[in-house]
Amino acid sequence: MVTTWCHGKNTKMPPMVTYSVGACLCCITFIRAVLSCRIIVSKIDLDNDGFVTEGELTAWIKKAQRRYVYDNVERQWQEFDVNQDGQISWEEYRNVTYGTYLDDPDPDNSFNYKQMMVRDERRFKMADKDGDFIATKDEFTAFLHPEEYDYMKDIVVLFLKVFYWKSSVITS
Repeated sequence: MVTTWCHGKNTKMPPMVTYSVGACLCCITFIRAVLSCRIIVSKIDLDNDGFVTEGELTAWIKKAQRRYVYDNVERQWQEFDVNQDGQISWEEYRNVTYGTYLDDPDPDNSFNYKQMMVRDERRFKMADKDGDFIATKDEFTAFLHPEEYDYMKDIVVLFLKVFYWKSSVITS
């Protein structure tokens, strides 16, 4: 048995559950969590006063959300821009997303891909500002993340109405 620090007291513990710093696994996890929080707080605390204000937290959350959105778009852009022309046509998107289901529009698993494709096409048209059925990176971003664009709010509201209507029908 080794005498080690655990939960603020000296405790006898088997050597296999202690670390070189002389603390048990649960305390090491707590110490790591505290250190991680300090690192995160230092990134959020813009005025370096040691405190995180509501405004600083809001700004950090928005920054993290924007980074996620643009990383997500970059990742998907590579997949859907099949001909590598710097644009994504509806045909490219549809073929990559629904290609195998276009051959068999009514698969045995009873999931309706036709309805999903119609919803995607409606959203693609709405995101396509110039109406050429080809998405620029900004238009594709609006298509994938309509909640980030004011001109896409109607499609978000429509989605929420359908989602809540279906949820209420299923639960009632």
